[in-house]
Amino acid sequence: MLSVVVPTLNRPEVAAQAVADAFAQLPRDGELVVVDQSDEPGFASLSARVVALGDARVRHVWLRQRGLPNARNVGVQSTSGELLLFLDDDVRLRPGCLAAHIAAYADPAVGGVVGRIFEASVRPNSAALANRVDAGGRVRTRLDGAESGAVATLKGANMSLRRAVFAEIGGFDRNYGGTAFLEDADLSTRARRAGWALRFEADAALDHLSAPTGGVRQADALRTETWRFHNTGYFMRRHRGRRSLAPLLVTFGAIALKRGAEWRDPTAPRTLLTALRQGWQLAKLPPATGWSY
Repeated sequence: MLSVVVPTLNRPEVAAQAVADAFAQLPRDGELVVVDQSDEPGFASLSARVVALGDARVRHVWLRQRGLPNARNVGVQSTSGELLLFLDDDVRLRPGCLAAHIAAYADPAVGGVVGRIFEASVRPNSAALANRVDAGGRVRTRLDGAESGAVATLKGANMSLRRAVFAEIGGFDRNYGGTAFLEDADLSTRARRAGWALRFEADAALDHLSAPTGGVRQADALRTETWRFHNTGYFMRRHRGRRSLAPLLVTFGAIALKRGAEWRDPTAPRTLLTALRQGWQLAKLPPATGWSY
């Protein structure tokens, strides 16, 4: 059985399209849960759209506590399928997306699948199939190719996992705050360490619209980059340890200086590097999965 989880925040129109696409491909024994953290007007609008579908397999859950990792965890705990598919709220599914995710699990070694993603605004920065965090903490990705294969990490816009993975390693870590950057890489890394294979499936395709507002969007570019620095510092110390500090500082020190020059803001490098340090220090504490079974 497949459980589809769509977290959303203040994007009722685009989220309704994503839900309709997933509903159209939902197997008879599947279920679809919309985990909504929206303000009241957006919540009411999307709730009406879900009710209009007239199908008990589709449910709409509202959360007071915001945060993408938390919404994903609630989605897992609110469903019962052996396979869990997570979709961003600003995607449009291509034909056969859900079926291709399901088919990839014919191999019992596969614990997670990332589908093909056609990005509206994010450019791939790898020549070949890839989704990984490099030695300096940068994400190297290309998930728009036609050939399936192994990947190091999944991408949250279009990823599925076996429920057994969550039973073994726990849920998403809420310490990935703000944009939730790298929360998918964190869970992927833990899954691989537990022995699960991760796979890119080209037939499980969708378009990622990158809606300009709502979701995990921040107020401005500085705030967005601040969370990138914070979450990268957290990820690198948690999964790569102290040996990663030197290449991390070289890479993100250069990025901080570049952003300061681009924005003509001499205070930006200090702000960004402070966020990096705070994320690094946070990694000394236990992960915040808030998980129970």
